[in-house]
Amino acid sequence: MGNLQSIAPSQIFPVEHYLIGLEDVSQMIDITTKDEIDREGLILITTLVTSCIRGIYHCSSKINCLEILHKLAQHTTSETILDRILPFILHFTQDISANVRVAALDTLTSCLCLVKSLPRSDANVFPEYVLPSISSLATDPSTMVRVAYAHNIATLAETAVRFLENSQLASGDGPVPKYETELRDLHEMLSSTVMSLLTDSQSIVKQTLMESGITKLCVFFGSQKANDIILSHIITFLNDKEDKNLRGTFFDCIVGIAAFVGWHCSPILIPLLQQGFSDTEEFVLAKAIRASTALTELGLIQKTNLIEFICDCVCFLNHPNIWIRHEICGLISTAAKSLSALDVQCKIMPAVSVHLRTPLLQVERIELLLDCLHPPIPRSIYDNVVKFPEVGQFIEILKDRRHARAKAGTDGIAKYGEMTQAMRNFFRRLSSTEDLNDLVELQLLSMGNHLIKMARYRAHDNKKSSRDGRIKLERKDSCYLHELALVDKLTKVDSQGRKHRVSESASADWLLNADFQSPSSASPMPDAISLNAQPIQATPTLSLVEYSMPERSFHQERLSECRLELDQLTNQLKMKYSTSLRNEMSDGQSNVSDDWKFAGTLVAHLHEHKNAVTRMASLKVGGPLFASTSTDGTVRLWDCTKLDGHQNINRSRQFYSANTPLNAVAACDAGQSLAVAGRDGALLILRIDPNSSKMALEQARHLDSNARIDRAVKEQDDGPVVEMQAMDQGSQSLIVYATLYGAIVGWDIRMQGNAWRLESDLRNGVITTFTIDPTNSSWLAIGTSSGRHLCWDLRFRLKIAEIKHPHESRIRRVACHPTEPSCLISASQGNNEVFSWNIETNSRQPALWASTAPPLSNVNNTAHSVCALLPGVVDGKGFLVTGGTDQRIRFWDLQNAGNCKLVVPSPKDSNTTNVSYSSRVIDGTYVIQELYNGNQSPTTGSVNSSRINIEDHKPGPDLPVFGHNDVITDLVLCRTQKQTFIASSSRDGVIKLWK
Repeated sequence: MGNLQSIAPSQIFPVEHYLIGLEDVSQMIDITTKDEIDREGLILITTLVTSCIRGIYHCSSKINCLEILHKLAQHTTSETILDRILPFILHFTQDISANVRVAALDTLTSCLCLVKSLPRSDANVFPEYVLPSISSLATDPSTMVRVAYAHNIATLAETAVRFLENSQLASGDGPVPKYETELRDLHEMLSSTVMSLLTDSQSIVKQTLMESGITKLCVFFGSQKANDIILSHIITFLNDKEDKNLRGTFFDCIVGIAAFVGWHCSPILIPLLQQGFSDTEEFVLAKAIRASTALTELGLIQKTNLIEFICDCVCFLNHPNIWIRHEICGLISTAAKSLSALDVQCKIMPAVSVHLRTPLLQVERIELLLDCLHPPIPRSIYDNVVKFPEVGQFIEILKDRRHARAKAGTDGIAKYGEMTQAMRNFFRRLSSTEDLNDLVELQLLSMGNHLIKMARYRAHDNKKSSRDGRIKLERKDSCYLHELALVDKLTKVDSQGRKHRVSESASADWLLNADFQSPSSASPMPDAISLNAQPIQATPTLSLVEYSMPERSFHQERLSECRLELDQLTNQLKMKYSTSLRNEMSDGQSNVSDDWKFAGTLVAHLHEHKNAVTRMASLKVGGPLFASTSTDGTVRLWDCTKLDGHQNINRSRQFYSANTPLNAVAACDAGQSLAVAGRDGALLILRIDPNSSKMALEQARHLDSNARIDRAVKEQDDGPVVEMQAMDQGSQSLIVYATLYGAIVGWDIRMQGNAWRLESDLRNGVITTFTIDPTNSSWLAIGTSSGRHLCWDLRFRLKIAEIKHPHESRIRRVACHPTEPSCLISASQGNNEVFSWNIETNSRQPALWASTAPPLSNVNNTAHSVCALLPGVVDGKGFLVTGGTDQRIRFWDLQNAGNCKLVVPSPKDSNTTNVSYSSRVIDGTYVIQELYNGNQSPTTGSVNSSRINIEDHKPGPDLPVFGHNDVITDLVLCRTQKQTFIASSSRDGVIKLWK
């Protein structure tokens, strides 16, 4: 009672506060001997704990409560456990949290094992109370709960039998329960649970049941039911080719099960062991041989079967795996001990002696047998043979070579037969890796059957796991396949004017064949779709002829007019909401007014940077302020609001000198700060001070391990930053940067460490650029120097897609599609290529081609590439502005090729009126191509003479040229209250503003 007073508060606190105090009491109980425990005091503590259970809501508090109940049960009486603790534990087994249910199952098993005495009134506590309360957990939706049940069910069954036996000896009023009847009831209740766990869809549940006392369940059920319930189900585990651990667990547990079931299970075990001898996993093979050895010691394998085993397994004495050789030696030694000397010398030794260096008499001694073996087959030769597609032909050639050597004798030279070129190359490769001598050939020949089986299984697995982009569905009349709404359903009007809903499979067939039929073979759709109709076949002139469409059974559903109109309205509202959400949250894309047109009028020429401008970034999307970084080591802030009046932008608003070439810039902290990265690994956070002409350094970190920096914030040697973007969402302010050596890091500027980190394998190429989904920052995509696009899901930090450029061209720039949430725009090296990739399907739609080379070809007619991408939305339609090494700025309408145009030509272009744009479908890809009338490219010719003459007559300093004189490095959109501008930067340090 003193302990209770010490933890009793004077104020009212949450229930979790009481549980913390009770944990101190449980620690006192642990250090107190059993003789000193006050049983009545423990009952009061138990009552106090259980009174708090109804008011607990947090998962951690419930688990703590279960731990306290378990500690109380260790020191209290059996009556208290059954009457006061057990009901609350069973209450937790039905909790909404899976973690609580798992803890309740473990606590229930432990507490029931602590019950030593059982009154006769509680004799039926298992069949009438415990087992019915937890029976539903065998089919629980959570895998971890089913695993916990499989882990504890053997102990629960053993405890239930002990309770039944104690009830027979207990004193008390009432009749004595019949042992056979009660035991039969327990068998019936647990048999359904065990069968449910043995047939679970998750292999981990079955494996846990096997490893957590399967022999206890055999003892519980008895010999006959163990054979009918357990053995008949576990033999199916060998058919699970995906889970090697489950197959290995089968051979670990089969010995104990077979020992209990008895000798009559021997005919069943023989084919199971033989199946294990041909398993593709070496550790499963070793366990199968070990199980055969244990069964031989128990006498469960007959002599004829044992000799057959030895003859089949003796070839494994040449196996490169030392564990397999050790296990097969153990099997031979055990068989020699159980067989007579005559059987050993006449039936075992002839098969074993072929693999021995020296004769051996005491074959029953495993250490002598191991010492007398020939050296095993080299691992490299064994692996190459198993992977070789023509193993059967290879074995036949080895037989011919053996006959040729036997015919030539010891003194002659063997003459081998002719071989194919592939076989000669294979023998040459084996000889180059290891010494392929006559002994190794004989050893491979002895393992010929096993090698052929291994090659067949591997070929089947490779064929099964191959990804060719096809989903094969087989239709069976005896089963019903559920229908999943993967695409929008279509409606068809029959001959009577009634509308029907067509299944997705039918609509997919109709769309596929309608899209890919040639104009000459296209036929109108029928007025009605009948049941069991044959789908329309694609024309054989197309590339999709190899995809044959199976027969399908189409069922129809009549819908009312109002239902169809409601579906149409719902789809329109979803599209409208998605568009508005994307417009509000877009970060890397620009949305302009509906009447905006990019005319290409030059309004400002900024030349404060002394060297190449590398990147530009808007402080806010669509705002008037933007920043630029340069290799001259400065970052400058520009303000476009001056252009609304009669002023001009003649100098930057603020600047900062970092004394190192800068590669990247990003706006963060709601546009109040800038993050810049230098080539020496410096990463700086600059605060924009509106009352000063210079920016203030707020934070800094260095990614180069050679610099002197604080060890607490030192990063790995990831190399300098190559690209950087900001993620400002609510209270989260992240700077995401990619480094030269493949690191993609999310840095929360409010803390010293990193929020998250991803790694890109350098075998995929060096990271050149990346972009982040502007809608909700759910995914990130990078481009590499080897032409690969890698995409990660930022919510789970998992790689979800990998898209490879068809010609492995370097990726220069990537951006998100302005209107398609799951599409990525990518600019690659050469031919001014710009592709739009669908991340979900890895398909190209569309492709922008501004080159004289044939579209989508690998012919590199021009070395010019796109280096700057600016996607945006105008009047609900997506557009893209590009600039690159050819010094031109183009406007692309992603839906209408007629609206595309060359907005800003190069100063070297003599005539831009000969440029036009057209669209067509090439190999299933929609391509917008730039065409030059008269086969002349605008690159030919000199500068416009009329423009030069006009400029020559103007007094004062020379006016800047109309376009860029060097490579265009970046594009950004900025908007004031009256106007919308596009800023372009170039490698000569010039920034131009256009409208």
